[in-house]
Amino acid sequence: MVREAGIGGIVYQSVRDPSPAWCIAVLSLAAFNGRQALLGAQTWYLAVSQRAVTCRRESEAITFSVERWREDRHASPR
Repeated sequence: MVREAGIGGIVYQSVRDPSPAWCIAVLSLAAFNGRQALLGAQTWYLAVSQRAVTCRRESEAITFSVERWREDRHASPR
């Protein structure tokens, strides 16, 4: 849906870094402006629920529990 909307990237705040830090997800090869595409590029799908965030591609999936982030946030002073 994001690619269909023509969005080339997403900027978001890191959930793992105790200090405010920013990350970017590049969704378009145009972001590399004329550079050769990476061989072996991968497509990942991100699913977000109230309990977890799951990143999936082909036969691989990585899930991050939201509970863990809540515990880390309360343990780390900001």
